[in-house]
Amino acid sequence: IFAQGANPDFTVSVNSGCSPLTVTFTNTTTPDDGLTTYQWDLGNGVITTTKNPTTTYVYDPLIPVYEVKLNARRNNITNRITKSIITVFPTPNVRFRVNNNIACSPASIVFTDQTTPASAITSRLWNFGDGTTSTAANPTHIYTNIGYYNVSLTVTTTNGCTVTGGVNKLRIISGVTPN
Repeated sequence: IFAQGANPDFTVSVNSGCSPLTVTFTNTTTPDDGLTTYQWDLGNGVITTTKNPTTTYVYDPLIPVYEVKLNARRNNITNRITKSIITVFPTPNVRFRVNNNIACSPASIVFTDQTTPASAITSRLWNFGDGTTSTAANPTHIYTNIGYYNVSLTVTTTNGCTVTGGVNKLRIISGVTPN
């Protein structure tokens, strides 16, 4: 009787995205009759014998594309497939500053985007916490009502990474009334 080895192959749930990127692998090795054993090298330091593993990749500027290897062993014959398949993009670090964290109403607050890398940003959405928004790079917003406001900035990069960051406790107080 001729011993037949397995023909390893696999698909991925997603092959590119923003860091951290979670990927599920679906083993499509044939034949899959219970006689085949598997060993994966997922390219990110994870080695597993799980049939359909899930792992997380992080952006590494030294690794443009992660290489994944699957060994399938059947009837003492081991075959391997290698695919350069996972691309991870850097996630922007969303930060901004304000000219005042506490101000008297009506308050004109200047917001300055300090997100890095700035060159990769394709869009911005500021939420000023009072029901209004802006898509400007460095907007000025006037607050007329006293209270606390949670301001957030959502940026989208050229690679489609969308991240939101925020500043809490922007406080607008009542002004001084001359007497």
